[in-house]
Amino acid sequence: HVAADSETLEVIKVLVDGGADLNARNEDGLTPLHVATQERNPEVVKMLLDAGADPKARDSEGRIPVELMPSDCPLRGTDVYWRLNDARF
Repeated sequence: HVAADSETLEVIKVLVDGGADLNARNEDGLTPLHVATQERNPEVVKMLLDAGADPKARDSEGRIPVELMPSDCPLRGTDVYWRLNDARF
């Protein structure tokens, strides 16, 4: 989760390649994909999605990652956004 909050793609790649649980949850039920989306990290979001993170995973309040995206997020309208948004349907 800390890695998803950073912009260090190498750290995330090492974790993914090492078999880290991409859908592990923190104390708020957030997965790394929730955190990366909330923190506006398009490269991290793409890397997590490409590695198999679940865009339909719900946090402890029932929200999927795209629902945590800030309204001014630069991800909106990108391919990554649409991949996340597809989880709604």
